Amino acid sequence: TLFRSTSAGISGHTKFERNLDAQCRALGVPLEAEELTSLADGLCLAWQESMVLDPDFIGLVKCLREDMGIRCGLLTNFDHPPHIHRTLDAFGISSAFDAVVVSGEEGIDKPDPWVFHTALSAVGAGIGETLYVGDSYVDYRGSIDACMLPVLVRRDGWKTDGHTEEEAELEAAFARGELLLVRRLAQVAEIAARDTRA
Repeated sequence: TLFRSTSAGISGHTKFERNLDAQCRALGVPLEAEELTSLADGLCLAWQESMVLDPDFIGLVKCLREDMGIRCGLLTNFDHPPHIHRTLDAFGISSAFDAVVVSGEEGIDKPDPWVFHTALSAVGAGIGETLYVGDSYVDYRGSIDACMLPVLVRRDGWKTDGHTEEEAELEAAFARGELLLVRRLAQVAEIAARDTRA
């Protein structure tokens, strides 16, 4: 692992566990290593209860991988990597990806292009020939800096209240054709089909 703890008793724990450890110690509630892992896992499980799999996901992956022969990878910012792998297994979608890259295992977060290049390498894809599907500004920024074509899923369209500099940058990128927008994940297959024919 790239992370090394300076707190006694938690060497080898995830970044999330180390942050929990620091918070617990600040509150005067130090935890043993096993308690810390259990707390981290419990918090992640509680968060996962509100997660649902996008209804278009299975059909999209089947279309991309089986029908079009396109490799698919997952790049996610998450500080407790074991939970990501358990979640993929729980949803039965681990095999949907040719590679899974978790920022907490790599020691660097999106939007740093390095982690995007790590994902490209893991999938076996080249720079300039990859669509990157995400849903946030960091997905756009990192993928564009890594020479990928960003596709943002915006189920509710553009934000209209509290217009931010990030939203303005996304709108400008869309106007220049450097960013594609979809409202449904299923639309990614149409983009991929156009892109592979070009």
